[in-house]
Amino acid sequence: MSSAAAAARPEPFRLRGGNFNLLVLRLLDPRPEVIVPALADQFRRAPGFLRNAPIVLGLDDVDPAASPDFAALAAGLRSVHITPIGTTAACPR
Repeated sequence: MSSAAAAARPEPFRLRGGNFNLLVLRLLDPRPEVIVPALADQFRRAPGFLRNAPIVLGLDDVDPAASPDFAALAAGLRSVHITPIGTTAACPR
């Protein structure tokens, strides 16, 4: 493709900054087998609470040596109708 043809094509995307208010699930224990049942129990007491809510996993209180199994945690959260979308204060590896 010539540089003139490439220049004439519309750009395929634009990146823009944005501010969003999101819920943060601060993990105090990194084990999905502890977190998911505790959330499920809370949701049984408040049906519809956070149902299908996007949520950020807060890792501020997690020991970097005990990093969560993110695949298992994401699957567990989805099983109780929570949608994990990212992390904050990620544990360094």
